[in-house]
Order: sequence, then C-alpha cells, then structure tokens
Amino acid sequence: LMQCTASQAFMDVIQQFSEPCIKELVKLGVTLWNDGAGSIESFIDIMHTFHAISLHRPDALSCHLREADMLHLLLRLEKINNPATSLASEILKTLGKDRSFKRAFAPVKRQFEEGYRSEE
Repeated sequence: LMQCTASQAFMDVIQQFSEPCIKELVKLGVTLWNDGAGSIESFIDIMHTFHAISLHRPDALSCHLREADMLHLLLRLEKINNPATSLASEILKTLGKDRSFKRAFAPVKRQFEEGYRSEE
C-alpha cells in the first residue's frame, strides 16, 4: 500500500472516495496498532500512507481523520520513541494547518493531555 501512495492514480482514488477510503485505513491502522509487535511493519506502512495523503491531499485527510481513537494514537506516537513517531508528528503538523481540523482536534488533544486513554 505504501508503494502505491506515490502514484497519481492512488491520490485520485483518495480524492474521489476519500471518506470510505480513509475510514477503512483508520480502522486498519487502529487494528494493526492493537495487534502489537507482530504487525508493526504493516502499521508503519499505514502511517506512511497517512503521511503521503497528508502531503498530497490534506483536505481529504483532515475531513475524515477525526476518529478519536486514531487521533489519540497519533498523539501517543508523538510522545514515544517508535519508528512511526516522526510520521505522527508530521501528520498532525500538516493537518493542524486546517482550521476545521484544529477545532475538531482541540477537544481530543485536551482529553489526551488530561490523561484520557482510549480502550486498548
């Protein structure tokens, strides 16, 4: 999947079907994270995919990457030493440029900072 992100065709599909594609990628990302160390390579591929989408189609990602579990996961990844840490930081930094994402993200970030942990 990560290798496909460099193609214009992939980005066109993301643009045309952004909501179902991103929602499924979010579900897959959360599932892979919850699977643990055995799925870390696949999880990092998903993070690379989100990173590529954030660079080329940030509007699509900012509209649909609003699931609290995934946002909490990105916030956790920013704080730990993990191969996906820099990707999570870059994704949040890019999406943070969008005002509507910032407004939707603010309560999730506040919850995270106050110690909320989503169900593992």
